[in-house]
Amino acid sequence: MLPIHDLHTQQLLYFVYKCIRHPELHPEIFADNNYFRFNKQIHIHNTRNKTNIHLYHSNKLVGQRSIKHKATVLWNELPLSVQEITSLSIFKHAINSWLLLH
Repeated sequence: MLPIHDLHTQQLLYFVYKCIRHPELHPEIFADNNYFRFNKQIHIHNTRNKTNIHLYHSNKLVGQRSIKHKATVLWNELPLSVQEITSLSIFKHAINSWLLLH
């Protein structure tokens, strides 16, 4: 059983995964797949972080506590091998394993 903090992290990562891989499972705001944008969509530079979700900076603590900000930071911390999983059930298992190790 995961602690509450890890359960929250788990749900945020599930949310990001579904927005990226299965946007049809969410309301219209997520259907166009623009809620989370990758760095490679923001600029054309070939950087090592091009596969990360673009993190919009916020000077306010309220912005840093938002779901979008927290979920982006968590997603970018995941290994690329976990981010690229296409099956939801395999992704859930990988997230649980990752959370137990961290």
